[in-house]
Amino acid sequence: TAIYGARGANGVIIITTKRGKEGKGTLDYSTFVGVATLANKIDMLSADQYMEGQRQLQQVRNSDADPLNDLSDADIAGRNLGANTDWQDEVFTTAISHSHNLSYSGGSASTSYRASLSYLDQQGIAEGSSMERVTGRINTTTKAINDRLTLSTNLTVSRIFDENIPFEETGGFEGDIFTSALRLNPTQPVFNPDGTYFQLDNSNRNPVAMRDLTTDNTRTSRVLGNLSAEYEIIEGLNYKINLGADNSSSTRRVSQDRRLIYRQGEGGRADINSVEVASLLIENYITYRTDINEISKIDFLAWHSYQTFLNQGSTVSRQVFSTDEIIYVYNL
Repeated sequence: TAIYGARGANGVIIITTKRGKEGKGTLDYSTFVGVATLANKIDMLSADQYMEGQRQLQQVRNSDADPLNDLSDADIAGRNLGANTDWQDEVFTTAISHSHNLSYSGGSASTSYRASLSYLDQQGIAEGSSMERVTGRINTTTKAINDRLTLSTNLTVSRIFDENIPFEETGGFEGDIFTSALRLNPTQPVFNPDGTYFQLDNSNRNPVAMRDLTTDNTRTSRVLGNLSAEYEIIEGLNYKINLGADNSSSTRRVSQDRRLIYRQGEGGRADINSVEVASLLIENYITYRTDINEISKIDFLAWHSYQTFLNQGSTVSRQVFSTDEIIYVYNL
């Protein structure tokens, strides 16, 4: 913690990955399959229960002295849109995920190595959400000069594809896909008789239409590498240099169809957001350890670190598109 100063105020976590061991090369494969589902649905009214609640509301309001609060039978009938929709069933699904991991490792008395490739396909319980990730790693360690010099390399490359649903900023303050599913009238249908999405008004958004008419995906590429060399100058006195580089680039593309009731006035919308984050690191360590006697010893550390960061991004946005035959972000 002392080394990292204020940045280590909440503690320091050092992450290491698996490395090869001395011995014959070994090929390993592992996999898993998982199933996820919504643990508990929120207990909501059915269509019949909803209409009974409306009739009870009519009795309460009509008993009020203020006639402006009265509800007529026509008012109540107008709130029955003819369906019996469980909006949570429309939004949530059973998600299946699977992962595959392949690695090869081994080494000799002076050199060890390990290379791995992993693939993860994780579906979300909110239908339409998912994450797909491919990761490759190479770790090597080499000893030389009578084991006084140790060279280590670590390289990780990953590619992540996220499929998002209308949530938070793409949902809007009137309600994203989850809040809309919990507050909608259960007599509201998902589709009109002609197959188009039923959308009552801007404050009663159809979450199925929000999901199906929004394309929101993010692609992220990351390269993380470390190279270190440690040399024992004399017994107990060591010098180590560590070089590190981390580069991540991410692009998010969002298309919101103009058929969405809250996008009709602007003719649809497309946004492309790109972010690049990078850092370079150099560290130098000098350590000295000596035992004075059986109960006393001295540990000395001199340390220097320099790190530089780059964070840059761009945003492109457009409204009003002349055709729906091309996904808006590609038209943009």
